[in-house]
Amino acid sequence: MRIELKKSLLLSGIFLLLFIVFNILISNALFIVKIEITKYNMIVSLLLCIFILLWVLKKFNLLSLKKFYNIIIALILPIALIVGSLFVNSKIMDFTFDGNTYHKATIGLLKEGWNPLYETAAEFDNGRENKIYIENSSSELWTELWTDCYARATHVYQANAYALTNNIESGKSINTLSIIALFLIIFSYLALRFKKIVFPSIFALCCITYSVVSAQYLTVYIDFFVYIYLLLLLFSFFVIEFRRNEKELNFGLLIYSLALLMLINIKFNSFAYAGIFCLGYYFYYIYMLIKKREKEQKFFVKFTTISAINVIVGVFIIGLSVYPKNFIEYGNPFYPLYGENKVDIITENQPAEFENLPAIEKYTRAMFSKTENMAKASGRETEYKIPFAVSKDEMNYIRMSDTRISGNGVLFSGIFIISLILLILTSIKMYHYNKKIFIMASIPLAITFLMIFLLSESWWARYFPQTYFIVLIVIFYLYLLKGKFYKVLLVVLFILVLANNGITLFKATEYSYDQNKLANNEFRLLEENVDPNNQFIVLQAPVFIGSLYDIYDNLPNYKFQLVPPEEKIDLSNTLMNGLVLWKWQNNE
Repeated sequence: MRIELKKSLLLSGIFLLLFIVFNILISNALFIVKIEITKYNMIVSLLLCIFILLWVLKKFNLLSLKKFYNIIIALILPIALIVGSLFVNSKIMDFTFDGNTYHKATIGLLKEGWNPLYETAAEFDNGRENKIYIENSSSELWTELWTDCYARATHVYQANAYALTNNIESGKSINTLSIIALFLIIFSYLALRFKKIVFPSIFALCCITYSVVSAQYLTVYIDFFVYIYLLLLLFSFFVIEFRRNEKELNFGLLIYSLALLMLINIKFNSFAYAGIFCLGYYFYYIYMLIKKREKEQKFFVKFTTISAINVIVGVFIIGLSVYPKNFIEYGNPFYPLYGENKVDIITENQPAEFENLPAIEKYTRAMFSKTENMAKASGRETEYKIPFAVSKDEMNYIRMSDTRISGNGVLFSGIFIISLILLILTSIKMYHYNKKIFIMASIPLAITFLMIFLLSESWWARYFPQTYFIVLIVIFYLYLLKGKFYKVLLVVLFILVLANNGITLFKATEYSYDQNKLANNEFRLLEENVDPNNQFIVLQAPVFIGSLYDIYDNLPNYKFQLVPPEEKIDLSNTLMNGLVLWKWQNNE
């Protein structure tokens, strides 16, 4: 593969990341001056990305008629991916619990004009004519805690997409674009460094098919974004450390900045994870500054300055309606998860047997038990299994977006054991082969193992994707070390990882397809039975407020009457696979 082609693919990945971050940054900056989300936010973001990319192509001497394919790959490809992802995702509905409570409710309210900096979601909803009754007995807790107080970077992007397409599901294009950007950046960079494409392509494929990603990529869940942008953050540190020139340093710092801005505003735990990993490398940079004062001083100052700017922008522009507002109103920027009057969301969502166990024991039980989705109320207990053994019940549970027990995949317990053994075997070899790579990999490894022992939520895969970093580092070690023995082990691990991830990907995709087929059939039956000219549809305001937007978007020609949840009406049918109750009646 030609060098120019690899560079163009790399620029495509950067384009997609910039597009996502620009959407989020511009919209949150406009909130400050009381300008709501419009369809133009996404268009302006796209134009900015095009302008920047053309400037980069010119700077790298890739902008000419003789190299027109560079423009096609670096510019036309990401634009096509953006348009295509908006269209494809608009055809796929998300039926998850979290997705149809606070996630879609937040997206819909933002699209309809809610400014989270100056008012609560309930205040906005109560002040308009077409209410969705977000302040009701069944969903008030969800909206007050998560819609109003939680980080919402992905929601802002999704609201921009919704404003442009008038389809709430199109916002899931951020899922597709983030996954593709991760693949393009890792593949093209490794292909440029190693001058080969087989390992970079398979390694990048392993990166993007991680089970939590595969389980959530068709939903509006946000846990897998934590994994994607944490991996990009760690990747940026490797790029920075092994830079060969100033251009590579700037590339690494750009990836670092974009990943950090996202991590600050995806979830509270992603902010914390980013801070811990950044501190780990920052201590390393301080050590290098002391050891090689003059050589490292310029970089240290540059990195510190960029980090400070990113934190300021992430907290006081993108996160202004979250962190400072939470601090002012609740006394803690991370309310409701931390501080006084914090809300415990884990105890009722974990097996009863986990309640008084230390973190490492919960982690061990969740890792080596049969795949399950039990919570405290279920009364069930975890059941250990032989690694690599798979039961029929596990195949049903692994398709879920928030699988609690063995959520890393039905084969992952065996892969984890093998990876730990190989990590021990290869670490000493890597220390002697390339001490710098060993140190750079040891920083996230040490932090991850420490969190496994100390973090009480490390057992739940969707809350702790760092476990998968251990496997990826082992794969990288096996590739770098010389010898046929290591290459055989590499092939075996590749096969096991892709098989594990592939099972989750297949089952989650199959489940989404079945659910969408049922819903589309419901819509078809409704359209066959209801005349939009003479009849209107009555809807009961549900717990699953987000699903209302799917109904409105898929039936644009119909009139609706949304009934408050406390009003008793006779509803004999269900729509959206039971999430929303409805009936129709004649116009009067």
